[in-house]
Amino acid sequence: MAASKSPAFQTLKFEEMLPLLASRYQAGRLTPFIGAGMSRTKLADWKGFVSKLEAHVGAPSNSGTHLDTRAQRAVATIRNSSTEEEFWRSINSALEGESFNTPDTPGQTRALAAIYWPLTISTNYDHLFYCACRQIFEDRLAPLVLGRSPEDCKQVMSGLVSPFDREIIWHIQGFLSEQCPACAPDAVQDPAHLAHLEQLRGEIVIGHAEYRRAANTAIHFRRCFGDVFRSRSFLFLGSSISEEYFWNLFGETIELCGPSPVPHFAFLKRGHIDVRFLAEEMNITVCEYSGHEVLVEWLERLKDAIDAPSVRTSRWQVELHGGSSLAVERHCHLPLPEANSDCAVALVTPVTPDGRPRFDPEAQGQLSELRPLFENKTFPDGEHVLCPSPDCGMFAVRARTKPEDETESDSVGAAIRELIEKVGDRWSILHLHLPAAGGTVPPVYGFIESVRAFGSCALESKRPLHLIAHVGPQVLLNLTSRQIDLHELLTSRLIRFWTEVNSEHGREPARRVLYRPPLTSLKEVAMDVLSVREEALKDWTVSLCPSPKHTVGPVSAKDLGKPLCDVGVVFGSVLTLYRTRSQPAGSDTAARGAIAGT
Repeated sequence: MAASKSPAFQTLKFEEMLPLLASRYQAGRLTPFIGAGMSRTKLADWKGFVSKLEAHVGAPSNSGTHLDTRAQRAVATIRNSSTEEEFWRSINSALEGESFNTPDTPGQTRALAAIYWPLTISTNYDHLFYCACRQIFEDRLAPLVLGRSPEDCKQVMSGLVSPFDREIIWHIQGFLSEQCPACAPDAVQDPAHLAHLEQLRGEIVIGHAEYRRAANTAIHFRRCFGDVFRSRSFLFLGSSISEEYFWNLFGETIELCGPSPVPHFAFLKRGHIDVRFLAEEMNITVCEYSGHEVLVEWLERLKDAIDAPSVRTSRWQVELHGGSSLAVERHCHLPLPEANSDCAVALVTPVTPDGRPRFDPEAQGQLSELRPLFENKTFPDGEHVLCPSPDCGMFAVRARTKPEDETESDSVGAAIRELIEKVGDRWSILHLHLPAAGGTVPPVYGFIESVRAFGSCALESKRPLHLIAHVGPQVLLNLTSRQIDLHELLTSRLIRFWTEVNSEHGREPARRVLYRPPLTSLKEVAMDVLSVREEALKDWTVSLCPSPKHTVGPVSAKDLGKPLCDVGVVFGSVLTLYRTRSQPAGSDTAARGAIAGT
């Protein structure tokens, strides 16, 4: 009888691995690590890419030599015999696969992008995953594409502890920023972001020697990668995990810090690599397959398991001193107010140009019986809350009473405080439906500010109020992964946020955590962390995440005098300050303009 495979090193069937992946995702700890296989057949695989580079320079293909060595030689020849423009044209041409001229994105890339990923690590140069995310989540902030620079590594590290507001794609081998038509500047509506993508092209590394040099000389990158490796469970997709520099990168973290405290997973073609080595040395558990086409099905099943988990946390509840309480639930059928009931319902809605509430399709399906209450009803000028009749127990709430380009102080907080005032003593239970998408502010930002405003009102109120917030999947993910601290939001009168100061491009940024009262001005914070006079602020620009808007851009000069709560700084925000004069031409921050300038 043949000896059985040791359980410590056995591979898992997909059905066995699926609940493990879904549970790691719900904890906010699952991170895809994608390679060239995710872009096939739109783009060439690594072997095909190297062969095309060799054909371009007329070098004979040597099957006995390692692919990294062959790539290194071919690239060196192209660099030394071409202009910069010709070099990049050659690289792009070598990346083209059999179906390059077809408009379709590879199925495995679409299936992966259909899942919301707070962080994805990519060894690819191409934009296919970025574009797929943009097309699927059109109502969200564009993904943030980062590289190996000190500034970008700091943003990756901040993303590990801050609220998940937008997707981050970390291209650790560089990024070719050519865009598909759907991601042209006018579609993305964020030209500064696209300027940053262009800058990442300079971080392209091809071949083992280039990547080894880039990784070994960048201590900030190695430390950042080590933090991610030890805190996130990687899911390797389209990657052979056979490159020696990957083993060195993982191995350094293991040698310095010990075995990874979190599990890692990989979908790999059967017989491609020694799975015992991966399990023993890297804590990577493998699920093997025979053909690459199965990846689409597996990723679709993973999405189904994430969207409709067999086990989920159904409710978060916190009690406040004085008898008030906050409960958070996923979107479900809301209760209908009844006569003489102490239960009221409020719907946060966008507004039509003429001031009428506009319910999203999800809310319409649940509350079709209530729509007639709001027909031909408009919000009172300058007010956040609409109540069709005094005792109906039904409210519509809007965050903004003015267009986004006009000044409006703390719109979400003001709306919640006005709502609680109108609820008054008549109702003691308030169901608040917060939109998952389509609102005037992003859902994570709206939830954080709603909870903060409720906590402030509840702690000052003499009558208990029980708020039940109904939220969408993006907020739920922040709660299950503990990226949002309800206790701190409800009780602290200070805002905890990060600042990152980038004084010179390419140098390690300074990173601090601050606690400030909400009415502290942005100018005061900037002068404090920069240790400069007010007139020197003209050389700096500021960006903010999570963002109070659906687009990302610089904080304008008129925002300098505003308090933090009006600018949009919330618990866990990252306030990044860039020295504009030190940025290279065409860089992201140079395109933004100065904080007190353009």
